[in-house]
Amino acid sequence: MAKRVLVCSEAAHLGTGYGVMYAEILKRLYRDGYELAEHATYGHIGDKSRYNIPWKYYPNSVKDTDSRYDIYSSNDLNQFGLWRFDKVCLDFRPNIVFGCRDIWMDLHIVNSPLSKYFTSILAPPIDSTPQPSSYYKFYGAADHLMPLSQWGCDVIEKDLGIKCNVLGGGVDTEIFKPMDKELTRLRWGVPRDAFVFGSVMRNQPRKQFPLLIKAFSLLLEQNPAFRKDHYLYLHTSYPEKKCWNIPELITEFNVSNNIMMTYKCINCRHTFSSVYGDALKICENCGHLSAKNPIVDDGLSREELAEVYNLFDFYLQISEKEGLGFPMIEAAACGVRFAAPPYSAMVSAIKNLNGVPIRIAALYRDYENSTDICIPDTDSIVAIMEAASMSLDRGAVFQKGVDLVKEHYDWEKCYQNLKRIIDSSPDKDWNKPCPIPVPELTDNSPKNLVDNIYRHILQNNNDRYSNEGLGIQRDVLYGTVKEGEKYVSLNPDRILQLARYKAERVVWCEERRQGFKPLEKEDFLCE
Repeated sequence: MAKRVLVCSEAAHLGTGYGVMYAEILKRLYRDGYELAEHATYGHIGDKSRYNIPWKYYPNSVKDTDSRYDIYSSNDLNQFGLWRFDKVCLDFRPNIVFGCRDIWMDLHIVNSPLSKYFTSILAPPIDSTPQPSSYYKFYGAADHLMPLSQWGCDVIEKDLGIKCNVLGGGVDTEIFKPMDKELTRLRWGVPRDAFVFGSVMRNQPRKQFPLLIKAFSLLLEQNPAFRKDHYLYLHTSYPEKKCWNIPELITEFNVSNNIMMTYKCINCRHTFSSVYGDALKICENCGHLSAKNPIVDDGLSREELAEVYNLFDFYLQISEKEGLGFPMIEAAACGVRFAAPPYSAMVSAIKNLNGVPIRIAALYRDYENSTDICIPDTDSIVAIMEAASMSLDRGAVFQKGVDLVKEHYDWEKCYQNLKRIIDSSPDKDWNKPCPIPVPELTDNSPKNLVDNIYRHILQNNNDRYSNEGLGIQRDVLYGTVKEGEKYVSLNPDRILQLARYKAERVVWCEERRQGFKPLEKEDFLCE
């Protein structure tokens, strides 16, 4: 009997990096005959028919007009699947659950009362070191860890002592490949003889757009003749919810005539490139003031994105950290050489694809996550850009990079890495009888709070001295608990409320797993 595999995705039909990865894995699992289901965290009712999805499909999102929206929006983690995961598992009863996201987005997989009945395979994009100590418990709770890069695998083995296998990533080299640069530039409106530095990065705080634009400005200052025919092409968007102010940076560094960006018309859907003028421009096709930078939810097709890479002469990934860094790999597949700082998963990409390392000016500890992030050296970026623009083979296809991508970043190889773990994992028994606990509380005093939580409510004394249990004991001892950026007085009733909820969740799941109560049918279970 084929294994039942549940993939917890963003939604395989989305054009994001993770969306593409999930699509490549799902279509191969379906090809090989697994009983397959997708819990699509950004999926909606109707997607299955809209996108011709052939496997079982569980949408997670609801619109703000849905009567359940208040419940959905009451917890930030619900957007990643928390509120529906147990119901999905009870309906599908998977042998394998696979997730490929930051660990905090997939905590509900390893925290589920049903986790003892399936094998969990998590592929976190490890992007910094040391990993937050709060993650250790969850990494250890997964049955298998498959970081996306060898660098990430090394960090997990060093910090936690956990042996793991690399999942890797891939690029569709039928789409991302060298094209005729002259024809591509003609179609996109880029000067034929210009030298174009390119970067494809979402406008997020960890993407160092200020450093990149500053370095380009210094290059133009030191080489005034470059202002005539050198451009920095930013395939990104502005504005975003939390982002760098791109127009302000362009003005500050006096590069307004040398920055190009991608635009997509919301009226006629035409895509084109242009020297940056504003967040909204007149469409060159229909003439309406309706062209803006493409965003994740309304971006370019993969084919159009491949054309954008082929506009570049040299690619720059100026980032504090990366979990894999698909754009570097896609650029190399298109025959464009790249540079990046040798930190996080960028180490693996530089090594595998003969990338150019950017000197790191400093590593500093991030306050929120207590991990190191890197600051690339500005002078090193300038030197690399200058050397690339003056190279004798400027503009030529970087064929070695094309060949190395095919060797190291192949979707079929990535899938086979996962398939080996799936096939070697023994099935767990979804029909195993298990006594249903009856949570009780004998003493509500702070003195005995932790004992009561683990002995009487959760009835799992083994976790009494876990990180969670010791953390509660610490809070009780000091009489305070950290909430956000400040410490507040301990509220024992709140702690007991959370413990009771956790215990009631176990009871709810077990009653339905063992058939004592039916699983209520809902629309998202019927897609």
